[in-house]
Amino acid sequence: MVVAVVVFVLSVASLAQFRKWEEWINVLLGIWLILSPWILHFTTDSKATTNAIIVGVIVGLLALSNALGRHGTDLVSRT
Repeated sequence: MVVAVVVFVLSVASLAQFRKWEEWINVLLGIWLILSPWILHFTTDSKATTNAIIVGVIVGLLALSNALGRHGTDLVSRT
């Protein structure tokens, strides 16, 4: 839950003013989520383990994409 709050706060801060270090922290938090089932010894709970891994991959990949400057296309077409 703490990691979710930190990811949320950093994401909201990134909306206000983009800073690459915020995205790199989110990459690290994504890696933490992926590794947390083994570090915190809750691999016997398959739902929690699956959730931590899937959310970690999503957070990590999205943050890595933003940190490397791959923002994709604009959502609104400029004509």
